[in-house]
Parts: sequence; C-alpha cells; structure tokens
Amino acid sequence: MKTKIFNALKQAYSNLGLGDEVLQEHAGALVATGVITEENIATVVQGQKAFLSSIQTTLDKARTDRTKADKEAKEKADREAAEAAAAKGVEPTQAEIIAKAVADAMKPFADKLTGFETQSATEKRTAEIMAKAKEYGIPDFLTNKLSISADADLDAFFKDTKQGLVDQGFKDTLAPEDGAGTPKNGSDIASLIDTGTKQIVESKK
Repeated sequence: MKTKIFNALKQAYSNLGLGDEVLQEHAGALVATGVITEENIATVVQGQKAFLSSIQTTLDKARTDRTKADKEAKEKADREAAEAAAAKGVEPTQAEIIAKAVADAMKPFADKLTGFETQSATEKRTAEIMAKAKEYGIPDFLTNKLSISADADLDAFFKDTKQGLVDQGFKDTLAPEDGAGTPKNGSDIASLIDTGTKQIVESKK
C-alpha cells in the first residue's frame, strides 16, 4: 500500500520538486493512519496538495537561508583572509623581486648620472655668470662674492650690480665693458672690498 501511495503522490506532485525521501515519508504517514484503502487512494492523494505545497515552501526557504548563510560565511572568511594578508604583508611576486633587484643595482649609476648632470648644470651656470660679469667689467673676485639666484636674469643683475659699484665708489676699479683689460688699482680694490662689497651683496639678497 505504501508503494502505491508513494507512486500516486509522485505522479500527482512532481511539479513541487519534492524528493523521493519526503514523499516516501509522507506515504508511510498516510498508511499509518489505517484509513487508506484501494478505493480511496486517489481521493486521499488529491487532498495532500496543500500540505505538500507547504512542505515544499518550507524546504525552499530553508535552502535559501542556507545558501545565504554559506555566502555570508564565505565572504567573511575571504575578508578576514584579505585583512590578515594585508596586515602580514603579501609576499612579492617573482617579477616584483626581479624589478626591485634591477632598480637597486641601477641606483648607484642613476645617482652618479644625476650628480654629473647637476655638476654640468652648475659649471655651465658658473661660466655664464663669469662671462656676463666680464661683459660688465665686474672683477672675478667680486663676482664670486655675489649671491646670484639660479633663475636670475644675468643682464639685469649685473647692470644693477655695476651701478651699485659706481654708487659705492668702485667706478675706477671696473674693467671696460667689452671685457678687455684688467681691473685698475688692485690695492685700492682690496681695501674697499671689506667696506663696499658687503653692502652690494646685501642689496642683492
């Protein structure tokens, strides 16, 4: 009898997606009532729709809840693993190790090249300053005492400097503006440097 009831339930409610185990258990429960006969099987089976539908709804909800719980548990585990890895420090890849080794090996050469470039730029700027000073007849020893910014307009700077020298009484010590000749009265220049140069340097800061 149980087998007949089971087959009848399976045929009638296959659309519910209930497993054989559930239908077998339900068929057994119906047999246990002692009221099922060959004549009323069809009627009894038809009357099980509401009950079996409720079972199907309950099972679906349980599956959904379980899936959600599993997903949340996995997300939490992944998040904790990521946080732990971040706190510990992720091991570098082989490519990263090689890139760092190459960068470390090249650093001394890069530093040396930067030093050469800086030295070259400084020497070039110094040559420009000395040449421009010579154009305005400014003695080298005085030029070396001046504070000249890296972006200074040399023409404007030395024009003002020459005027300052003239104002301070250095007019007769300046070389010709074409650069020819040498400063005059060297001993006078030496004696005036201590008093006049400081004022000129300060005016250029």
